[in-house]
Amino acid sequence: MGDLHFIATALSAVPFSLQLSAVSLSERSQQEVLQLLSDVAATISPIHKKVDVHHENVEQTLGRLAGFLQAVKFPGLFPIEELLAGDKEALYGMLQWLMEEERQQPCILQKRALVGYYLSNPELPTDMLQYEDVLELRGEIKAYQEEFVALHKQTDANRGARRDAGELKAELLQLEDQKERLAEKVARAKAKIKDVPELATWQDACAALRAQQEEEAALKLQLSQQQQQLEGTEAKLQRALAHLREVRLTAMDGSSAKLLEQMHEEVGQLQLAVQQTLPREKERKAKRLQAIAQVLGQGVNTEEDVQQQQATLRMLQADVQTILDARAASTVVDAGDKVQLQLRQAQQMANVVAKKRDEALAKLARLQEKQAALQQQHEQNLAAQEGASQGALSPAEWQAKEDFIQAKLPQYKGMKAEIGALDAELLQLAQRVEELQRQEQEALADSILQARKSRAGSQEEVAPGGALADLSNVVKARKAQLAPQIQQLRSMRQTCQDLETQHSQKKHAYDAATLGRDSKVSQVEAELAGIKTELADAEARLKWLGDQAPVLETQAQRISNPSSCQEAKAQLQQQVRALEQTLANLNAQRSAVAGEQGPSVSQLDQINGLRKLLDLKIRLYRQGGHSTALFGGGAMLAGQQLSYNAMNSGMGNLGFGQPQGFGSGTANVMTL
Repeated sequence: MGDLHFIATALSAVPFSLQLSAVSLSERSQQEVLQLLSDVAATISPIHKKVDVHHENVEQTLGRLAGFLQAVKFPGLFPIEELLAGDKEALYGMLQWLMEEERQQPCILQKRALVGYYLSNPELPTDMLQYEDVLELRGEIKAYQEEFVALHKQTDANRGARRDAGELKAELLQLEDQKERLAEKVARAKAKIKDVPELATWQDACAALRAQQEEEAALKLQLSQQQQQLEGTEAKLQRALAHLREVRLTAMDGSSAKLLEQMHEEVGQLQLAVQQTLPREKERKAKRLQAIAQVLGQGVNTEEDVQQQQATLRMLQADVQTILDARAASTVVDAGDKVQLQLRQAQQMANVVAKKRDEALAKLARLQEKQAALQQQHEQNLAAQEGASQGALSPAEWQAKEDFIQAKLPQYKGMKAEIGALDAELLQLAQRVEELQRQEQEALADSILQARKSRAGSQEEVAPGGALADLSNVVKARKAQLAPQIQQLRSMRQTCQDLETQHSQKKHAYDAATLGRDSKVSQVEAELAGIKTELADAEARLKWLGDQAPVLETQAQRISNPSSCQEAKAQLQQQVRALEQTLANLNAQRSAVAGEQGPSVSQLDQINGLRKLLDLKIRLYRQGGHSTALFGGGAMLAGQQLSYNAMNSGMGNLGFGQPQGFGSGTANVMTL
């Protein structure tokens, strides 16, 4: 639940100035809180206009607010289901987050909303993405967005460069003070080392070593950047190859049944991941969140605890800085140490894991795209079937469609062959890249071995100039070894970019041709299915007419023969007279049964009255006791006599006479 007091205080301040209290905020309905959130969004971002939510659909309001919160980088997902259910706590949480961000960094939300609004891509239907004009427009939008980002960064830099003259003067004085202290430190250092023999030689050696170390660090950085670019290119290449293989398999096994089976398998795998992997991950994060909440719930009680924790933090920071300094020194001194080798192996494993993760994400994206394409194809098939059910094509139209498909087949085969050649070229490129990586690893291993040998040899007493010369030779040798490989990697990267461009062009052309062919084939199949349905209906109609023909012939023969018609008429009249006689007999029997039923009905009514009277006596006896139930003598005797007479009358009418268990009619009634 959000902190209502904090939210009300923040909304009462500038720039909102709403004059709210925690009580008034808590008494607002869900619709009013939603209107408040919409007004806050309009105040933060003038681009998002102020709208009355009462005149707007709920889905539109939630979609607009979701876009605003996404633009200002709201953490987590937008709780649409909770808001549709009328949960005000979710709205309070959003308001609290907005107020906290505004308090911590003023104007940061306005900046995020502006940038997010211009960097958000317009949502388009999937079927619109296949048109070249739409793709060109999206490319232009992306270019404009990149230009907007560059201009925005430049504007921020220019704003940051504008500084107050007083601040600049204070900074200038501070720099002059630092300059004086450094000059004094340099003078003291020169005084200490002025008696060192061969000082100039040592100074030159140190300067050369520093320059070589800086150059080596720059080469390492450049090499790591090239490796990252190479890994990114390899990942793109693998994704392109995988997609190309899928396209080929789809083209080879183009039947809808196989495609549907593949989709079922992929959906099953995704469901397995959702049912097993994601719940475990969710449970782990929930435990982590619970632990963090428990730690935060403990809190800091006194100022001494804060000081103690700050002291502990400073000690840990000092230890970390010491470890980092020792690590940097060991990295510079022992470049080929075992720890460095293990670190490189760990980095390689991390790169492999990252590559696998990217491949899994790419596969998931491809599956989603494939699912969308199949859904679109299914809708097109349904539309084609509906269109085909309205009428059948003539043989000439069928022949024209077949000629059109035959004319497009050579183009399709040619494009397929080009894609195959491109695939082979990409495979060769991948093999070449692997070979270059292997050569690079061998070269690095040789250089590490040479460094170890040189370190072992440096344990003997040698002159400083000789060690520096060996180190310089090693660095130059490594530069000479890496230079052609770097140049070759650059050329390979350019070639790979060209191949990716060609592959994308061929892929677009292939997709367009395949889509047209598939739509025409599906339309032809739908028309063929309609014709088959009409043919089956015609065959069923013909069979029914064949079955009705003998019946019609028999009726025609009867009509043509007058004597048989007279005989049939006489038989029907005789059957009618027999049915009338049966009806008269049934009516007489019904009258007799109705006359005999009258006394039985009266007897049944008397027995029902007796049952009600006995139930009343039993209920009164249970409520008021035995003495009260006797009614004081005379009334009770009258009731008993009435019960006895009614009982005898009912039993006598039923033909049983006086029952043996009643006697005088009083004792048995009282016993009940």
